[in-house]
Amino acid sequence: MNQCARTFITANPLSITNIRSENAGPNVINIQWDYLGNAPDGGWLLTYAVADTEIEGVVQCTENSANIHTVIPGATYQLSIQAASGATLLGGESTYTAPEAQGFVGYGVSWQNMEFSMCNTPDVENWDRYDLSADDYTNVFAPTGK
Repeated sequence: MNQCARTFITANPLSITNIRSENAGPNVINIQWDYLGNAPDGGWLLTYAVADTEIEGVVQCTENSANIHTVIPGATYQLSIQAASGATLLGGESTYTAPEAQGFVGYGVSWQNMEFSMCNTPDVENWDRYDLSADDYTNVFAPTGK
């Protein structure tokens, strides 16, 4: 089955080349790109979505670089660079996977010698450890809103 479609491209479309993404410190991803043509009026829009989540956002910038300040360790980001003016851009798609979080080491403590006991919150106001039973302990964290 054939289906007709029309695609409109503005005159002199911009071509995005060489998209570079890097971890720029704690909780910052820096994205830079090169382009062929004149910079668009109104600057650029970098849209992003974090895979397997509902997190998405838009960063408006005047230069050909942007920072994302919502970084989830190990998450994959789908990136899209657009012209704020709506002009046609070619090649503005990329992905980036944030590095995994580093284990804590400091003050004589490391992630290897920490032990945590997680428990479900008892249905008792002003509870303490004596209100917990062995069944309350868990190895799965799931926020309940309590």
